[in-house]
Amino acid sequence: MLNVSGVNSSKPNRLFPGLPYHLRMKQFLTTVPRNLIDCFKGRRIVWHIVAILLTFILVMSGFDWSWFLATRNPALRSWMWPAVGIGGLLSLALPRHSRNSTSEFGFKFVFLQPDVNKWIAQ
Repeated sequence: MLNVSGVNSSKPNRLFPGLPYHLRMKQFLTTVPRNLIDCFKGRRIVWHIVAILLTFILVMSGFDWSWFLATRNPALRSWMWPAVGIGGLLSLALPRHSRNSTSEFGFKFVFLQPDVNKWIAQ
């Protein structure tokens, strides 16, 4: 069978049409060094420096330890515990709704949504 890229394959890949896996992986691995270097160019380096300085200030001031202790409060934990169940239900319900959509947003949302739920539940 001839797929979209013109390469013979035994079965088409509906989730990732186009190049076969080994060619996509080769393209990914060859672009990793350039992408890593690009992360530290231009205005992005300023944001890295700001993040490093802010982290240093928060740690040296003791705010991070105070935040850790405050979020371990049993009253706060019991109040926030329902978010775990709600997040679990949303991760089951919302991707099913999004799978019917072939839009790029719907596709990305299916993979991003569980991470967002985990972030909210923390």
